[in-house]
Order: sequence, then structure tokens, then C-alpha cells
Amino acid sequence: NVLAALAACILVSSPIIAIEREEGKEPGKVQQYGMALAGATLSNVVVFSFNHFVAKTEFSDISLETMKHNLSAKWQWDQSKYQTNQLGHPYQGVIYFTAARSNGLGFYESIPVAGFGSATWEVFAERCDPALNDLIQTTIGGVALGEMFHRLYLEAAATGNHFAFLVSPMSALNYWINQDLPDGGGGNIRNMDLIGGIGFARSIHTEIGGGDNYNTNTTPTLSTGIIIAYGDPFGTESSEPFEQFNFDVRVSGGLDHYECTFFSDGILASRAPFDESDAKTSIGLALNFDCVYTDTVRFTSNALTASLCREREISETMTSRINAYAGWMMLGVGSFYDTESGLASDKSESFLNYGTGGTAKCSYSLEHSLLGSIEIGAKLYAMKIFPGTVQRGDGAVFCQIYEASYSIPITDKTAFFARGTYSWERCWLKETSNQIRKTGDAAVGLKMSVK
Repeated sequence: NVLAALAACILVSSPIIAIEREEGKEPGKVQQYGMALAGATLSNVVVFSFNHFVAKTEFSDISLETMKHNLSAKWQWDQSKYQTNQLGHPYQGVIYFTAARSNGLGFYESIPVAGFGSATWEVFAERCDPALNDLIQTTIGGVALGEMFHRLYLEAAATGNHFAFLVSPMSALNYWINQDLPDGGGGNIRNMDLIGGIGFARSIHTEIGGGDNYNTNTTPTLSTGIIIAYGDPFGTESSEPFEQFNFDVRVSGGLDHYECTFFSDGILASRAPFDESDAKTSIGLALNFDCVYTDTVRFTSNALTASLCREREISETMTSRINAYAGWMMLGVGSFYDTESGLASDKSESFLNYGTGGTAKCSYSLEHSLLGSIEIGAKLYAMKIFPGTVQRGDGAVFCQIYEASYSIPITDKTAFFARGTYSWERCWLKETSNQIRKTGDAAVGLKMSVK
């Protein structure tokens, strides 16, 4: 049965392993539709083989019968682990999307390849009913992250970095197979900062009505992260997706505490409507992928937003910047705990809610060449839960994240920073206790510029 499954996956793509070239492409870029779909299929075979032969997972025990069943089964909202659905599946989508981009397909041309890879995985590579949330999250998240990873790979490859393949393995593999040199990278990264610090964090989980506080914890923490600004979004007109994007990943941990945050904003298109002597302003459309994963607050947003990016030179030594986004959260994911009904075995077991709604994000920074920079920001998410995604989980979820930081230069490449964040998530549920979860942390440390 396993061999039949692998053969079926390969046969799905074998009729389309044809290379088609389009005229008008830049030198070294080719349109290889068949190779893109074959690359997505190959990645599914590799991941499936690991799940089945190494990890020996139950869901990978597939057969022709499970494939036939999944072809006609109703798509569900699944309850896999949060980190699997919100971190693992988007990265799986990155592999699919970069298989297309590194074979010469454009941004929008590559989206169906990500959908193809996700759909074939759900139907052929798992014995459980296919999951609609996985299809959406893998495709949209894979697009949002995949274009950034692909462009960052091109930047690394342009410098001759031998470890460029770590940024986007599928991009590196396809350029090697096609005997094609990566093109389009070099000089596009505006800022790249590595950070490391120490601090403390406090997290609380409260059920409204019961008055009980769960998982209340205060602990010292160690933190690290990377912040990348690609392209110049201020006063820029662009019709090519992700010529400008921001990428902010941070990880911290302490005693019985963990926190991983991922915020990204990719400009799909922008215009510069104002002619100003002391400022540069762009408005446009953006694709945002945000994920918060802590021991209490857990929320993910895939959003399509209007963007406003404005930079103003106040004086020769002082500059202010505003980055704002607001729009439709296409798919949001939150979590809740239900110990009253016995559906959860203890207070640490959570369920996932899926829904749609709105999001708004804004950051303001003031930078002085000698005195350093201060930045404040807020991220707001409001989600109406899709009915029936999980038993007793209907209602709404609100999530708010506030940040403040200050940094002052020590040398040309290093700076001292102090930063505080506060995350707040509230679930209004119809059939179980309303819940509030909070996480706050403060840290000091060093920031090193590598660009």
C-alpha cells in the first residue's frame, strides 16, 4: 500500500514534467511548470517517507482505500497541534511555492503550485479526512513566507555564501538541477539585525466567572531574534509583489515559559501619491502573516491589508517613520481551553478555533543619529469564529499586542536595546467560560547589524 501511495504521487505529476519557456524572461529565468509541480510532489514524497518510515506516525498509514475515501470526503477543520498547523504547514507551503519561483514562475503563477502541493498532501499523504484549514494555511502562509525566503536566498546566493541553501533549500535544489545561476539578488536588504537579550516574563490564564487563574508564571528569560527590512517602502511605486517587506522573528524561553513570535508584511503593490520635500509616503496593498505562539497566548492571522508607509526627515539628525496596515483577516486561528465538559484532560490541553475578521497594525519610530531610536507599536485582531469548527467553541476572539523599545548605538554595528511587550487574547464563547490569556515580557540586550 505504501509503495502504491508513492507511485500514485509520482504518477500524478509524471504527465506534466515538461519544460515550457516563455518569451520575454530575464536571462537565466525559465518557465518550468512541470518541474514546479514535480518539485512540490517530490517534497510530499520526502516528508511522507519520513513520517511513515522514521516517525511511524499513525496518520501516514495510508492505502489506496484512504486515498479514494479522501477524494470524496467532506473537508474538515482539524485539531492538530497549534505549532504543527500554524508553523509547520506554512513552511511546507514555502517548499511548494519556492519550487515554482525557482523554476521561473512569477509570484501569482506560483500560488496554484502551493495549492496543488497542499491539496495533494491532504488527499493522498494522510489517512485522516482532508483539512480545509491546512489547505488555506499552507497555501496563503506558504505564499507570504515563500516569497520572502526566495528573495532572501537570492540575496545570499548573490554574495557567494555557501550556506545560502539553508534559507530556501528548494530554491537551491532547483537552480542546481536546472544548471541555472540565481538572478535578481544583491543589494536589496536595507537592514538585517540579530538580537540577543535577557529579561523576565509573566503569563496568566483566567476563566471569566470561575475566578481561577491558570498557568500564572513569572520567570527570567533568554531571548534571540532576527529583524529584516527588504527594499525601501517609503515613497516607492511598485507593481511587483514583495519588492519591499519586513520580517521579524523572536524566540524566548524561561522556566515553564516559551514564546515565539513571527510578524511579516509584504507589499504587493504601492503608489506614491504625494509630492513632499521633507517626507516620502507610499500607500498600497500588503499580505501579512503574523503568528504568536506562547505558553498562554496563541494566535495566527493571514491578512490582506491596505498599507501606509511614511518617512519624514525632521532634521539632519532626526527621522520619523510610520508603518500602518489595516484590512481583512482572511483566516485567523486562536485557541481555547475547555475543562468543564471533560473534552480536555487538563488545563494545559487546548483546542483550535478558526475564523475570519479584521486586523490593524501600526508602528511609529523616532530615530536620532546620536541619541538612538524609540519605537512603539500596536497590533489588533478581531475574529468571528466559524460555527462548528470545534465543539463548544463558537464565539469570537480578540487579540492585542503592544510593544515599546529603545536602542542606542554603541559602535557602527552594535547597539544596546531595551524592549517590552504585552500580549492579550480574549475568547468570548457561547457554551463555555469566557477566557483571558496574557503574556508580558521585558528584556535588555545587544542588537548587531549584519547589513
